[in-house]
Amino acid sequence: MTVITLYSLFFDDIRIIALPKSVDNVFFGLTLFSFIAYCIEIILACVAIDGYFNSFFFWLDVVSTITMLPDCGWIWYPITQQGTALLTTGKTTDIAKATRSSRVTRIIRIIRLMRLFRIVKLYKQVKAAEKQRLQAINEQRSETRILRKKNNVLA
Repeated sequence: MTVITLYSLFFDDIRIIALPKSVDNVFFGLTLFSFIAYCIEIILACVAIDGYFNSFFFWLDVVSTITMLPDCGWIWYPITQQGTALLTTGKTTDIAKATRSSRVTRIIRIIRLMRLFRIVKLYKQVKAAEKQRLQAINEQRSETRILRKKNNVLA
C-alpha cells in the first residue's frame, strides 16, 4: 500500500506536468485501481480492527480516498463536464463553466494533502511493528539467558 500511497500523492501531478495526454487513460486506470484498493483496505480494516469504524482514522481514510476521484478523468470529467465543454462549443458560458470546474478541482487537490496523513499513519504502524518485533527478540533473548543459567546451575 505504500507504493499505491506514493502513486496517489504524486503521479497525477507528474502526469499533468510531464507526460503527454495520450497516456492519460493508463494513469486513470491506475488511479481507479488505487481507489478500489483503498476502498477494500477500509472495508477490511473495519472488519479486522476493533474500534476502527467511525474512528478518526476511519473518517480520515474515507475522506482521503474520496479525494482521489478528481484524479480519475473517467469519473471526474463526466461529473464536471470538464473535458467536453470546450471541445463541443467555444461559447463564453462554456468556458466560464470549465473555469469554475477547474477551480473546484484545484480546491479538491488542496484537500489531497490529507493523504499525507496516510503516510504518517503507515509510518507509525511500521514503527509500532518494529518496536513489537524488537520486544519479542529481547524477551526471547532473556528467556534463553535464563535457561542457560538454569542449565549451568543444574550441571
